[in-house]
Amino acid sequence: QLGKTLFVFPSHSTKSVSIQMDTLKFIEVIENVKKKGGFQSVVVCLFYIDIQNGYDKQYIESGYKVFCAGHRMDKLFLDRLKTIITLSDFVLSNDVGTHIGYVHYMKKPQAIYPQAIKKYAKDKTAYTREVNQRDEAAWFTFEELKASIISDYIFSMDNMDYNNVNESKLTEYVWGFDHIKNEREMQARIDDNL
Repeated sequence: QLGKTLFVFPSHSTKSVSIQMDTLKFIEVIENVKKKGGFQSVVVCLFYIDIQNGYDKQYIESGYKVFCAGHRMDKLFLDRLKTIITLSDFVLSNDVGTHIGYVHYMKKPQAIYPQAIKKYAKDKTAYTREVNQRDEAAWFTFEELKASIISDYIFSMDNMDYNNVNESKLTEYVWGFDHIKNEREMQARIDDNL
């Protein structure tokens, strides 16, 4: 029913942080990708807080389907995410997020269109706690890693291969692909803990 599908992960807010970005500019990029890649459907994954804040309206007005995987603590969260990634033919985002590793692991082609994203504290206490989880060196390392991951998936309108899966060794390292357990190993671990 969806046909050839472009799946989009915009940067999202958190409980303590609101984001602001040029959504119209991102939609312009999405439209160009849709046209050049011959995509029939666009599905945008939004965080539930961003839907509550009305960030879905511009995507819906553009004719896109809006999807929410739910809350990360919901036991079906990853199942929903896996289903929609499975249905996608190409994934576009405008920032680094956990989806990068999932998409890469599922061997789907993806690109990042780096966009300026402003973040604002909604809850000063929660924001301070979130920021203080890392010291200055950890924040520097995080920003370096983020820049390197973006460079592995950098979007180029003129030179984009919509079928090529990027073999990012950095993504494989950061998401721990060499530590993934098979079903037998997982069952043994469960049995050991009983």
